[in-house]
Amino acid sequence: MTKKELVERICLSTGINTWDVMITIEALFSEIKLTLSAREHVNIHNFGSFQIKKETKIENKIINKNKSKNNAVEIIILKPALGFFLKNNAPI
Repeated sequence: MTKKELVERICLSTGINTWDVMITIEALFSEIKLTLSAREHVNIHNFGSFQIKKETKIENKIINKNKSKNNAVEIIILKPALGFFLKNNAPI
């Protein structure tokens, strides 16, 4: 789903005009981005949490004298809430 499709669905389901929905969605994404940039987690009840995780990538497993080169990379993950994949208490 694209941001445009999300806005259209919210407009249809709530009756709120497109401009107001777009401003709200932009503000939501901006706040999530700012919070994650500050290395803080974002928890949204009944949806899940966005977290920053450090992942180590090992390149060239065998380098001279058994030394390896490690590169740490930060990635953002979504940990879904427990009922995230349930619809009416049944798996989707």
